[in-house]
Amino acid sequence: MAEIEVRFYGGAAEAAATTMQMCQADDLTDLVAQLGREHGDRLRRILSISSVLVDGLVQRPGSRAPLGDCRVDVLPPYAGG
Repeated sequence: MAEIEVRFYGGAAEAAATTMQMCQADDLTDLVAQLGREHGDRLRRILSISSVLVDGLVQRPGSRAPLGDCRVDVLPPYAGG
């Protein structure tokens, strides 16, 4: 399993009650499921509509591509401009 640094921004950080956590997962689908179980329905809902970057590249949340040691950024939608 890969060592993954997850960084939460905006409402995702609020729902997770942290801006960063270390996790282990095989792929992005497993990581998202693990975070939802750990932090509950509010974060699960936010994850379902967030952009996810893996080492700076946009990934689809349902991706089963294997993850190596990496950084994952969870970027929820925002209003403003």
